Amino acid sequence: MAIQFRKATKEQLKLRMALIGPAGSGKTYSALNIAQHLGKQIAVIDTEHGSASKYAGLFAFDVVELDSFHPQNYIAGIQAAQTEATGSSTYDGPHVRGVCSPTAP
Repeated sequence: MAIQFRKATKEQLKLRMALIGPAGSGKTYSALNIAQHLGKQIAVIDTEHGSASKYAGLFAFDVVELDSFHPQNYIAGIQAAQTEATGSSTYDGPHVRGVCSPTAP
């Protein structure tokens, strides 16, 4: 049996990353900064009473503010972001920021 190498390619790469830190440590800013390099559009699920919107002048993103934190609401938010074909999505919670991309370049 002959061993054959093939050229490595990036196929179906997906980023799933969590940023953890205390309040004011730059989680939201960092998540938005990373997300802007992953896709064409950014969707933010904001659970911090609109705090992500303070970065609207620095980053272009769509936002939905949740008033109920039931897990089904997060699922619905992620599904809505996928339906609207955003490039990447971020979860903006009290101490964790998450970044996801459907397919990284």
